[in-house]
Amino acid sequence: MRKIGVIFCLFCLLLTACLSEAPQANLDSAETALADFFQALSDGAYGKAAALYGGSYDGLQSLNPSLSPDEHAALWQYGCALNGYQCLPLLRVVSRQRLSENEFLFTIEFRGKDGKAFVFGPCCGASTEDMPPVSRFDYHVTFRGGDYFVQDEPVFVP
Repeated sequence: MRKIGVIFCLFCLLLTACLSEAPQANLDSAETALADFFQALSDGAYGKAAALYGGSYDGLQSLNPSLSPDEHAALWQYGCALNGYQCLPLLRVVSRQRLSENEFLFTIEFRGKDGKAFVFGPCCGASTEDMPPVSRFDYHVTFRGGDYFVQDEPVFVP
């Protein structure tokens, strides 16, 4: 009977060691990835931004049909420089929460060119009543394969 207890303890120890090797997702690391993504876009480091992005490229591709769908860095460059994406750094994180084991939601404000919070106001002929100004934006970050990926595109201003 004692031999079974020892074997059981060794099994538990081995199982615990295996589980502790798996990287654990956490809010601080997810927030860092989000900040790094937007800083990379703001700095023009489009390859770095592409490595931190895990969302769809459909929007960027539709605006830039002459580019290959696999040219992620070029899609970001065109998006930020030509297409109206607001590739701004974070000003502050307003709220953050874990949605699941591997998904996080952040509400953030961007730092505009004037150093203050970026405000997306009415566009395209809309009034402030029809389209109230917004300064806080939601972004999802997921954890896959030991890395964090931003899932949402920057604010788009047509």
